[in-house]
Amino acid sequence: MPPPPKYDAARIQEIRRRLTLSQDVFAAALGVSPGTNRAWERGGRVPEGVTHRILQVADEYPEYCIEKVVPSHNFTAQS
Repeated sequence: MPPPPKYDAARIQEIRRRLTLSQDVFAAALGVSPGTNRAWERGGRVPEGVTHRILQVADEYPEYCIEKVVPSHNFTAQS
C-alpha cells in the first residue's frame, strides 16, 4: 500500500472548506483539538501519522466523511 500524501496548510483548508465544515467540527471529525486544526491551517504545525490517511479519505471521499461524521449536514460539493 502506498503511503498517504502529505497535507500542508492550504490543502487542509481546501478540504475543510469543500466539506463546508467549521474548523471546530472538522477538528472533531479528525479526532484532534480545534487548536491543532487551526495550527495546521496556519502552517504552524503539520499533521503526523495516521492523520494523513484520514485527511486522504476526507479529500477523496467527502460524501462518505460527511455522512459518517455529520449525518444531518446538508453537503453540496464545493469546487
